Amino acid sequence: MAAGDTHWWAGLRPKPEGGFAVETGSRTFVLAEIEVRRAFQGGGVGRRLHDLLLSGRSEDRATLAVNPAADRSHAIYRSWGWELAGQVRGSSGEYFDAYDLFVISLGSMAGRR
Repeated sequence: MAAGDTHWWAGLRPKPEGGFAVETGSRTFVLAEIEVRRAFQGGGVGRRLHDLLLSGRSEDRATLAVNPAADRSHAIYRSWGWELAGQVRGSSGEYFDAYDLFVISLGSMAGRR
């Protein structure tokens, strides 16, 4: 995210602790739309793509948005080390009324290739 661009965190509930939403332009990487075709699910393809994408990042952390009703996705991301930061409202015209935002420290990704 660009320095000062905090729209991703706007309206996050519960309200995060001070400094959480501060962006420097090199603090947070946004992971969006990672999907694996059904025929390839369950074989580790998604995990390998995820780890390859994130392991070389220079940012401090990454974030992603998930449908609050997507229990399977929640379980997968939690098992990969992601933590639920809270929930934000969806914007007009988006797929969902709200999104759960997850975060992961990219320092925890080192050596996962």
